[in-house]
Amino acid sequence: TRYGQEYDPENEIIVTTGASEAVDLAFRAFVDAGDVGAIPQPSYISYTPGAIFAGGEPLPVPTHAEDEFKLTPKALEAAGADEADVLVRGYPNNPASAVMTDAELADVADFVREHDLLVLSDEIYADLRYEDDQASIATHPG
Repeated sequence: TRYGQEYDPENEIIVTTGASEAVDLAFRAFVDAGDVGAIPQPSYISYTPGAIFAGGEPLPVPTHAEDEFKLTPKALEAAGADEADVLVRGYPNNPASAVMTDAELADVADFVREHDLLVLSDEIYADLRYEDDQASIATHPG
C-alpha cells in the first residue's frame, strides 16, 4: 500500500502504452466539456492537449525560477486556479525537475481542498531521486 493507499487491481488499475496515453485517458475519464484544468508551466507536453481533447479548457499556471519552478498556492491563486475544476500535477516536474517537500505539498493540498479541485497527479519520476523520497499528494487528506 504505497502512500497509505489501497487499490483494487481488478477495477482500479489500467495499463497504458505510456504516459501520454495515461494522461489522455485520465482527462477523458475525469474532465467534462468546459471544465477548467490548471496546468503548471513549464510542464509535460501532453497535459495541455489532453485537457483540450477531453473538451476542457487549459489554464496555464506559471511557475518561476525564484521558486525553483515549484507549484505554490500563490501561483495557483494568481492564475485563477481557484475557479478551476482539475489540477494536473507532474512531479518531479518534467521538464524543470522541480521537487517539493511534504510541507510545500501540504500547502498545495490545502488549496486543492479549499477549492474542491480534482488532482491528476503524474508521479512517473517519483522514484528517480538522489535525496529524500518524493512527497506525494496522495498522502494528504482530501
